[in-house]
Amino acid sequence: MNPKYQGVRHKHPRLNMRHLLSFPLILVVFVVVTADQTPTDSTQLHLDKSHHEEAQVGSNVTLWCNFTTKPPAQLGNLTVHWTKDGVSILFVNKTYTHPNSTPISEEKLQKGDASLSLSHVSREDAGIYTCSIQYGTKRESLIVTLRILDDPDSMGQKNDGSSMKHGAAVGPWCVALLLVFGYKP
Repeated sequence: MNPKYQGVRHKHPRLNMRHLLSFPLILVVFVVVTADQTPTDSTQLHLDKSHHEEAQVGSNVTLWCNFTTKPPAQLGNLTVHWTKDGVSILFVNKTYTHPNSTPISEEKLQKGDASLSLSHVSREDAGIYTCSIQYGTKRESLIVTLRILDDPDSMGQKNDGSSMKHGAAVGPWCVALLLVFGYKP
């Protein structure tokens, strides 16, 4: 053996061995961190059941869409897509938003809430809404049917008591006419 490398040979094998032993640990940590951020085939996605909602013209309504994922969702792998009668109205992480909808906050999404809020609804807002959640390769949808009820005030039936006033005036006239024309039982 070359005397020049004799001292190096005794010092470095331990150092190199320590580095070599730490390499699998670094690799395992990298694999665990990477696996934790990417959905796999064992990822589970579950949505609540489809349902119906009703709202009066001019009111606000929330179309509920709650989901759970196992393991907990990483927002970078989550897509929320709302459609109304087949037309896209909200796509999370994109700029397309329904004019009357409130964007879904990251905090709500983290808690599994992808509900859509509509304000000042009109008859045109009635329809079939679909909430689609995609997490990795898993995708589920639910349907919310929104029915808009007419506002009683828009039908000319203001609740100011005026209909009772008109009825109260007709009653005495009927009694007076019956008395004048001699009603006999």
